[in-house]
Amino acid sequence: MPVFATRAGIRIRNLNLPGWNVLRMKGKMAVPTTPPIDPPAKGVRVLLTDAQGGTMLDAILPSGAGWKSNRAGTAWRYHNSGEAHGIILVRIRRLSTPGLLSFQVSGKHGAYGVSPAAMPLKGTLVIDSPVAQTGQCGELVFAGPAPTPHCAFNTKHSTLRCK
Repeated sequence: MPVFATRAGIRIRNLNLPGWNVLRMKGKMAVPTTPPIDPPAKGVRVLLTDAQGGTMLDAILPSGAGWKSNRAGTAWRYHNSGEAHGIILVRIRRLSTPGLLSFQVSGKHGAYGVSPAAMPLKGTLVIDSPVAQTGQCGELVFAGPAPTPHCAFNTKHSTLRCK
C-alpha cells in the first residue's frame, strides 16, 4: 500500500507546446526498509494519473545503466539524456529517520496531455519497481480545494502547479 508523500509538488511547464513539456515532481515519503532500498539494482517507476484514472506518464527506469549511488548507499541518482518517456533525472536520498526518503524527478520533451477537466492530478514514485509489492512507493495527491494540496493552472494554461 503506498504512503502519501509530504512536501509534495508537481510542476509541468510548456503545456501549450506538446512534446516539449517540462516536468518536476518532488517530495518526501516514509517507506519500509525491508527489502533494502536499492534503486540501481531494482530501478524505479514514475506515474502521473488524472482524476479519471487515465495514465499520462508511466515510465519504468530500469536498473543498471544510468544509476549511481554514493559510497554510503544513502543517495541514488539516475541520469539519462536519452530519456525514458521524457524522464531524464531521478534523485533519491535517505534522510536521518529510517525509511524516510526525499526525491526529485525531472523530465523534459514530454507530452503529458494535462487538461483542466482531468484534475486533480496524482503522482506516484515506486521504489520497489515495477509494482511495489513491499510497499516501497509514495503517492503525491492534490485533491484540493485550496489551501489544501491542489493543482492550479496559470492564466495561459501553459503551466500546472500542484502543491
